[in-house]
Parts: sequence; structure tokens; C-alpha cells
Amino acid sequence: MRVINSNNVDSLVSMMTDDVIFLAADAKPIVGKPAVRAWANDYEKAFHTHWDKPVQEFTVSGDNAIERYNYTSTDTPVAGGKPVIDTGWGLVIYHRDPDGIWRVSRDAFGPDHPPAK
Repeated sequence: MRVINSNNVDSLVSMMTDDVIFLAADAKPIVGKPAVRAWANDYEKAFHTHWDKPVQEFTVSGDNAIERYNYTSTDTPVAGGKPVIDTGWGLVIYHRDPDGIWRVSRDAFGPDHPPAK
């Protein structure tokens, strides 16, 4: 949470495996660190984000771990304007890399409500 809420792209990308995949609702998969970096840079230019992410379940098996969570995100437009608040669900797969550090390998997330019209 600290890294997400820092709004620092370098810190965010440092906690991911090289082959990371983001799966967001209504979007094509974002595959690999360079693609996630580009997506995060664009997002950071548009919004200052803050997430609350209560963990619902966390399981470790060998060098992999699975986290299921709910979230409330507040995205405040950098250019000004009303914050956008969203709620949803997520599932993260972590992998312990050879250096012993746990990193995000897969992250799937989406809203817990129908799309706005």
C-alpha cells in the first residue's frame, strides 16, 4: 500500500517481476515491466491515487503467494476536478525471486459494480 500510495512509478515497478501481467476489467492485458511502467506513467500524469486495500485472504506455497483483496481507490485529477472514487476486487500472485524478494507476478482487478453509463 505504501508503494501504491507513494505515486512513485519507479518504486511501483521495482516491486514487480520482469514478466508481470496486469489484468484490469475492460482493458487488454498489460504485459511486462516496460508496459506497466508506461501505463503507470500515463496514470500518474493524470491522477494522484490513494488506495485502501483490505486483504481478504493470503496463502503462501513455496516461492508463490496468492492475495485476494477488496479495494477503495480515490483518484484525484492532477489538472483539478472532483476525485473519482471506485470500489472493487483483486487477486495478486507474488513470486519470490532468486534474490529472496517477493514481487508481484500477476495482478487482476476490477470494479465490484456494473460499469457507469
